[in-house]
Amino acid sequence: MGLLLILFYAIRLLKKREKFKINYLTIPLLGLLFFISLSLFQTIRPFMSLVTFFQIGFTFLLFQIITSQIDSIQKFVKIVHIIKIS
Repeated sequence: MGLLLILFYAIRLLKKREKFKINYLTIPLLGLLFFISLSLFQTIRPFMSLVTFFQIGFTFLLFQIITSQIDSIQKFVKIVHIIKIS
């Protein structure tokens, strides 16, 4: 489901229907991803480290997409309601 959301959002960005909104947490999280990628060179278990890195990157992309879609309090309340139901 998350991969479909990322793919759909990327297509909308390429077709210029969607604007990329930068959240206030984007810069620190990009810094975290940068330093995690630097630590991949010194790891004992490279495969496990890559899997963890991609999980963190995937979660970051989902966070970025979801927060860029919330622009009103009504959308926020609706999302919270859907999360509570699921």
